[in-house]
This record gives sequence, structure tokens and C-alpha cells, in this order.
Amino acid sequence: MALHEGGMGIKDPMEFFEEITRHKLLHGILPVEYIYLPEELDALMAAYIAYTSINNPQEMIFIGDKKEGQIALPVTELKPKYV
Repeated sequence: MALHEGGMGIKDPMEFFEEITRHKLLHGILPVEYIYLPEELDALMAAYIAYTSINNPQEMIFIGDKKEGQIALPVTELKPKYV
């Protein structure tokens, strides 16, 4: 859902739930075209973070030493329990 809301152009994941009906459940017909594999989600999220870090760095937090490498997180601030 975060990728859809972030404008990645993927199918709305909530449509999966809208397509589930009693008939489809009873017959084992699920709208799998709305489900991404974990590997696909990983690649999409990596692309989203790379794109956002270049085009909207104010929406990111970069953790670590710039010389050694940083981790980019798609949030504007860390929750206190992560600091």
C-alpha cells in the first residue's frame, strides 16, 4: 500500500479485497493479479527509495557516515524508540 500511495504506479492493493466475494472464495478463485511476490515488492521498494532520495530528499532520513555508506529510510523523522 505504501508503494501505491507513493505513486509507484502499481495496482491498488485494496482492490484485492474488493474482488473477494463469497462465490470466489467458495470456488477458490482469488484475484492473484493484485498480489506481488516478495521479491517484486523488494525491487519496487528499492526503486522507490532510490527515486525519492534523489528527487525528494527532504522526505528521507539518511543514517550513517556519508563516506562509508548510508541507509536511506522513506520517513521524515524516526520514532523515539528507534533513536
